[in-house]
Amino acid sequence: MRTYLLALCALLSLQANAFDLKGYALGQPMTECPQGSTVFGPANQPVVSCDLGPTTVANQPVSRLVVAFFEGKVVTIFAGLTQSGQYSNTEVRDALIEKFGEPNSSLTKRHLNEYRWRGNGGQLMSLDGWKGNLIIQDLDAHRRARSVSAGSNKSDL
Repeated sequence: MRTYLLALCALLSLQANAFDLKGYALGQPMTECPQGSTVFGPANQPVVSCDLGPTTVANQPVSRLVVAFFEGKVVTIFAGLTQSGQYSNTEVRDALIEKFGEPNSSLTKRHLNEYRWRGNGGQLMSLDGWKGNLIIQDLDAHRRARSVSAGSNKSDL
């Protein structure tokens, strides 16, 4: 019984540590783009990207929110922040720290303003305050997608 409870607690902590944004989480089931979004990217590719349009993150304007899925699960969440430049997007950084804890690494010298959080199973969240990009991705799923894509491209020669 004790072993079962420990395993259950470990599983719940893994699920709780999934990075999420605006109601989308890495690993969340998704098989089609939400109504009202725009599908974009090359046809016949294994990763499908959905442009959800403008929104806000940490009360800061976002020009576009993009969610991509592969093998029926969310693998990327991208927010293009409208502000960019030296020391920009500190409100977003502070909100991410409050929600997910301190970043695993940061590059703040020479105004780089970059922060990275690593999660379970190859998950990475990266805020580039200088460029105004927030990217949350499942690196393992992206490797699989590249492999599938390379195989389908090779068979089309």
